[in-house]
Amino acid sequence: KQDKQDKQDKQDKQDKQDKQDAQHRLHDYAFRGEAHGESRFEQRGSLAEWGELVGDYCVGNPRLVFAVACALAAPLLHLAGGQMAGGGFHFVGHSSKGKTTALQVAASVYGAPSYLRNWRATDNGLEGIAAHHSDGVLILDESKQIEPRALAEAVYMLSNGMGKQRSDRQGKSRPRLHWRVLVLSTGETTIAEQIASAGLATFAGQELRMVDIPAAGPDNPYGLFDTLHACPGASAFADLLKRNTRRAYGSLGWQWLQYLVDERDEVAGRIRERLSAVTDELVPEGASGQARRVAQLFALTAIAGELAADRGLLAWAPDEAKRAAAVLFADWIELRPAGAGSSEDAKALHQVRLWFSLHGDARFTEWGRGEDGHAPKVMNRAGFKRALTDGRDTKEIEWAVFTEVFSTDVCRGLNPKDVLRVLDKRGHIIKPKGENKMRSKLTLPGIGKASVYRIKSTILDDDGSEREGGGS
Repeated sequence: KQDKQDKQDKQDKQDKQDKQDAQHRLHDYAFRGEAHGESRFEQRGSLAEWGELVGDYCVGNPRLVFAVACALAAPLLHLAGGQMAGGGFHFVGHSSKGKTTALQVAASVYGAPSYLRNWRATDNGLEGIAAHHSDGVLILDESKQIEPRALAEAVYMLSNGMGKQRSDRQGKSRPRLHWRVLVLSTGETTIAEQIASAGLATFAGQELRMVDIPAAGPDNPYGLFDTLHACPGASAFADLLKRNTRRAYGSLGWQWLQYLVDERDEVAGRIRERLSAVTDELVPEGASGQARRVAQLFALTAIAGELAADRGLLAWAPDEAKRAAAVLFADWIELRPAGAGSSEDAKALHQVRLWFSLHGDARFTEWGRGEDGHAPKVMNRAGFKRALTDGRDTKEIEWAVFTEVFSTDVCRGLNPKDVLRVLDKRGHIIKPKGENKMRSKLTLPGIGKASVYRIKSTILDDDGSEREGGGS
């Protein structure tokens, strides 16, 4: 009997400790910023009031649904284990499209409109803000307020979750700030466009970490909104939401975090169970690994909305957030130059297409006139060109590009092997018969044998979309 009582006492003690740990985690979620004099969380009104004043108006508006789901998804990042890192979403569009209103709706999940920040900050300031919002959603308005170079660095910094290494006055290393956030942002241009506006290079990692989403759907007369819920216009609807987010806020976030703490293991299991399946539903067939990585982040927002609806915290259909995620993921693919493909591949294709558009005539000698003394002189020759025929009509042009020119000029700034792989995959290279190699040895007029890459003019018509019969 004593052994049984001891076991029961031990279990009771453990249950009490687990409960205390859960409350500490909840406090850590909500009040991490208090040590710096700024609590992130405020509450006004009940959950029912927030639902009536804000949540119900989101239904039928995929971008508003997504904004709320994004706020709910932020504290799920660590529950997804090693599958998810930080990242963010960037609503792109001209002024008066409703972008800031969507951010205010997202902010109302956890606090007052003041929860929303803007991009205007130094590196130190942004690091501190991110650390205060760790395991939460960081909402930043108007990316034009930050310099392009600082924006390029901030995108990596925010998603990587770690500040810069700095030293104190004595030269000793200061502790680095760490965080894990999901960012919700707005701007009038895409992240890449803003960075490129200062003449800076852009990279695939930036667009995969901060995902551009059109602020308005295709041909949508109401800007960001799809449904106005009996309001006379988009402006009136935006004004209503702005008023309502000042009247009710924070109750959903508080109860959501309480649920995550109380049912931590169940929620983590649900994420593991659903994340891959929802991602599969979003990703089109043949999509690149990059598209799948982004789809996982969209899928997490769908799962967050699903969990909150199942819990009774949102008066939405269980699949409302998933349908919103599907709409916005499709819009991201449509907006993205690479579509569902690889950014590096799209960049290589664009660069080669542009190069031949500019130089395909002026820098190539016509094959039959290589030894013609009356032929126009070609300056800075890159190779030779000739027509390809099917026996009756000229179908296309072949450019025989000197291998050195291709590597150093056509592929400037790119890896030539990667470029050749892309061109081969899309059927723009003529290989030696019976050989699986890119380089050809041809006898060129007035030169003799030379190493070239044989590029077809089909490259000029390739906009990067899916091609039938791609490959060589």
